[in-house]
Parts: sequence; C-alpha cells; structure tokens
Amino acid sequence: MNAHEARLVVVGTDGRPGSDGALRYGVAEALRRHAPLRIVHVVQLPAVVTAYPPIGPAAPAPVTEPGAEGESVLRRAIEVVRRLAPELEVSTELKHGGRVRCLVEAAQRAELLVVGRETRRGLDRMLGGATTAAVASRAECDVVVVPSFWTEEHAHGEVVAAVKSRGHAPELLRRAFAEASARRAALTVVTAWAVADPYLDRIELRTHAADWRADGEAMLGELLADWQTAYPDVPVETVVAHGSAADVILAASQESDLVLISRRRLSVPPSGHLGGVAHAVLRRSDVPVAVVPFEGPQDELTPDLVLEQSGQPLK
Repeated sequence: MNAHEARLVVVGTDGRPGSDGALRYGVAEALRRHAPLRIVHVVQLPAVVTAYPPIGPAAPAPVTEPGAEGESVLRRAIEVVRRLAPELEVSTELKHGGRVRCLVEAAQRAELLVVGRETRRGLDRMLGGATTAAVASRAECDVVVVPSFWTEEHAHGEVVAAVKSRGHAPELLRRAFAEASARRAALTVVTAWAVADPYLDRIELRTHAADWRADGEAMLGELLADWQTAYPDVPVETVVAHGSAADVILAASQESDLVLISRRRLSVPPSGHLGGVAHAVLRRSDVPVAVVPFEGPQDELTPDLVLEQSGQPLK
C-alpha cells in the first residue's frame, strides 16, 4: 500500500437523506487530510422473497435494474462533491452483496470510513441489519458515524474522548490528541462512574462521591501526562461524572465537533465488539462519533468484562 492509498477516505452512501451528513463530512475530512475520497454504494438483494405471487390479473410493475439505480445514486453523490469541493480527487465504487461486508471490504486500505447514522426503524432495520453499528464494530480503520444534518458551518472547537478503562485508553488518546491538534481544538476527556445495583449506587453517591471523583481524576491525570507533553498546543479538560456512561458522554459532547469512543477486539469472531454504551452513543449522538479500533491484546469474554459492560465502575 502506498502513502496515497493509506490516506484514502471512504464514504458509504445509500442515496437516502440519512447519508447526506456523512457525504459532507467525508468531503471535509478528505480536504483536511489532503486525501482522495471514494464514495461507495452497495446494491443489496432483498432480504425476503415472498413465495406467493399476487392474486388476479395485474399489470407488471416497472422494474429498475439495481445496478442502474446504484449508478444513479453515485452520480448524484459526485454532483454534491463537485459543488462542495471541485478540486477534490474523488472516485466511486458500486458493490453488490451485504452492506456490512461490502463497506468493510471497501475500507480495507482506507484511513477513515464515514457512514451515516442508522435511520431505519422496525421491520426494515431487523431484516437489513443494523448497518452502522455492524460496520463500526468490524472495520479495520477508524469509523465515523455522522448524523444526517451535520455541516461544518458551526464548529465549536472541541473534541471529546470517552475513556472506558486504562487498557483501552492509549490508542483512543493518541487519536484524540491528534484530532484536537489538527483541528486546533480543545480536548475534553470524560469518564463515568456508577454502581450497577441502584441501591448501592445511591449509597455510594451519597457517601463516597468525592472519592470516586478523586480516583477518576487521578487515573485520567496519569493517562494524560505524556500526551499533554507531546501536544502542548492542545488545551485539556477532564470530566469525571456520576451516571450511565452513555448519558455522561452525550452530555459532555453536546457542544463538540467530534466524540471518540473505543472498540474492543475479541479473540473470537467477530473480532470487533461494541458494547451497550457504544450502541447508545451511536444511536443518540447529535455530533459525529469516531469509533477507534483497539490495537492492544485481544480481550476475552471474562466475568470482569461482562461486569464492565453492565455498568460497574470503570477503573
């Protein structure tokens, strides 16, 4: 792979309004990184084929070739890119098959994969799968999930990184400091604490909240020390808050330009894993969310890991 390929930004589009923000974000990131942009559309066969033909005479419905419709989606996407950035190097790719597999394959040599936030509901989502979360859990590169209404007109100058544990922090913080520096933005590093049992949680909040906060601040201070030395240009603020991790992250990132969360890498297939917190943040965030692959040792599904997913204190 040459350096030009390594800087590739890939955007997945389905031609629906839900992917408009992802396309705009992909253009902005390609320009910022001085990278080429590739727009990918996946033509997927219907998940369910009925075994019962319509009853009675009826005129045949007009049939649109999936490939022709896909080419039309890509042409419209190119027109948008040309309006936004006429000078940007852009290519397209039409793939056939499962959405998740095709998008992950298209981004194998990319630096970044951008997708729209999941907008399908009900039966359509169940039959087609939750594309956004599945792609974010499997892609080898960073994945940014973007709400449909995103524009870069109102930048806040802030990046948020959500630290889950010491083990997952180094790669997350490396990406977070690099993003904040490149954007000339401040960095807020947030972590949450809560006890899974509601009764015990109320007791801890009443009697030991200061201890929890001090422990969290000490952990973040230790994790951030070397990075702050390496990036003296990045202003850093830490937040240690009580509550569900998803709620804490969403509250801290309301006025940010990007929130970064980490992803586990398991030793059993599928190798990527998003927990309940990540799913909630991807589903509810009004700002782009970057899912950073964890590049350390593979995690095993141990009792401790399950407890961490269920809301035990992340220390």
